[in-house]
This record gives sequence, C-alpha cells and structure tokens, in this order.
Amino acid sequence: MTMKSNRLLILGAFLLALSRAEARPVPILNVADLASTADVIVLGKIVSTRLVGVTTLDLGVEKVPSRVMAGELHAREVLKGVPGASDITVRFFLPGYFIGYPTPPVGTSAIFFLNQKGQGYDFTSPYYPSVVGAPTAAPDGGTLVDRLTMRVGAVIESAETSLDQKRQAVFVLGLTPGAKSTQMLQAASRLYEPTVRLNAVAALLRRNDISGLKPAAEALLGPAEDPPSEVTQNLLSGIGLVKDPNAVPTLATLLKQGRAPVRRAAASALARTASPSAIDALAQALDDGDHQVRYYAVIGLADITGQPSRRPNADDFRDREASYLSYWKEWRRAR
Repeated sequence: MTMKSNRLLILGAFLLALSRAEARPVPILNVADLASTADVIVLGKIVSTRLVGVTTLDLGVEKVPSRVMAGELHAREVLKGVPGASDITVRFFLPGYFIGYPTPPVGTSAIFFLNQKGQGYDFTSPYYPSVVGAPTAAPDGGTLVDRLTMRVGAVIESAETSLDQKRQAVFVLGLTPGAKSTQMLQAASRLYEPTVRLNAVAALLRRNDISGLKPAAEALLGPAEDPPSEVTQNLLSGIGLVKDPNAVPTLATLLKQGRAPVRRAAASALARTASPSAIDALAQALDDGDHQVRYYAVIGLADITGQPSRRPNADDFRDREASYLSYWKEWRRAR
C-alpha cells in the first residue's frame, strides 16, 4: 500500500469505504474511546512486519479473505498498561480488498493502541491502529487523553516531522475532546504554513472557537478554487457550525461578499447564533440568489423572533418557498 493511500485511510474518518459492490461506513476516529478501551498504549515505532498466515474475516454480512501479519513494535514510552517489554509483537490483518483497514505505519513515531490477545497483542481498532505522535519535553499532567493530546500536538511543534504528519496531527486534535486539544489547535492556528494553520482554524470553528474566524474569512473571500480544496471545504464546514454571537459581523460580511458555498455557510451560522444582531443580515439574505441561503435566512429569522409556525422544514420550504418569503419580506418591511 502506498504512502498516499495510507494517508487517505488515516484521514478518511468522514468517508465511506468501498468494498466491491457496496459502500461500507468507516467509524469516526474517537481518541477518548480508543484510550479507554485499549489495554496498552505506547508511543513508538513499528520496525518491521512479516506475513504469518492467512485467514477469513467474518464481518457478519460477508467473509473477507485476509493475510495475517505480525509487526515488531518498539515502545519508546508506555502511556497506559504494562506491556512487559519494550519490543512488542502485534498482530493485524490485511484484507484481500479494501474494507477500511489501513496498514500500520512502519518506521514512523506514532501512538499505538493495543489489546492483549493470548500471549501477544492485537490493535484495539483495525480502522485506527495508531495516531500520529511524538515525544514531548512538556511535563505530564491531567487525564490520559490530555497526555495523548500533548504527544499528538508535539508532532506539530517538532522540526523532525513532515508536513503531512502535522496535518494528520491537526486532524486528530480536531476529533479529540478537551481543553488541551483546543490549546494545541490554537497554537497550530498561528503557524505560517497555510494548510496546517487553516485546518486548525477549521477545527476550532467546529468547536465554536472563533479566534481564527478572520483568517478563515480572508481565505474564503480569496480567489475561487475549482474544485474547492480540502482546506476550503473544512473551513466551510467549520463556519457553518459557528454559533457565537460575536461572529455576526464577520459572518454578515461573508454573506454579502462570498460565493454561494461561502454564503450558505455564513447564513447557516448566522441562524445558529440565535442572536438579534443577526436579524438584519438574515433579512437581507431573503433576496439571495441561492435557494439554500434563503432557507437558512427564513429558519434563522423564525428562531430568533420566536415564530416557530413560520419555520419550515426543508421539504416544506421547497414546496412553499414563495409563501414563506412573502411573509418574511413583509415582516421586514413592517419592521
């Protein structure tokens, strides 16, 4: 498996894995769940892998032929459990076709989640055997998840890690709960490298942290991309989840000046703020040329003004859009 395909597997928490004729959902990465479920967690490197047999994985709905592999894992630091030795043999599977199981990274520092199986170990999750990690000189403290977070964040700070690893670290931090991961993302959002910085900003926006909203807006109001980059898509999804009323002025600017996808995200966020300060911008959006923007304007106005009977669902708005727009435009004129 190439490094590129392996990276796509690691970053594919929101994708659907394809297996022959049907789509197979890949579970979303949950670091806290991995941490609580694992018997042993180590920071280390897999130094080699070898084929030890073949088997058939019974997935309930189908049976998948698979190679059984053994990896020699050298543990530099034990974060949970007592593996009994610094060199650990861990078993994993390589299915005959893609079902979402990645190849564990070889020769790269990472955090590995293990469960004891007989005299050896299996990975806690076949979908997420590891996350990126690096040693840190910072003093330990807090919960186990906090300690894991520090080692993921160390990837971003290290001069020895690649740009791809830093992007992966931002991805992992974005799916890791807690104040510590927020602090790490805030630090990453101040970096010069744009993809790391803006992906960190997007992750913060999804947490309703608007500290990076201004650079996000500047990026989205820049030249159009065709197709939009992954960073742009992440920024749009992040902005669409903002609900901090302090974001209203910037969101209003995006609603006036942005392209349709940007205006949709801004209108969605303005509606989520539930703030009276968003009324003017949403009222103006009733005349927007995009159907989805107009829908967000209507539901936002209904929520903010306390008129649930004037708040349509998506199907109702599609069927009776003219009626809803007429009501809210008349409300706007009367106001």
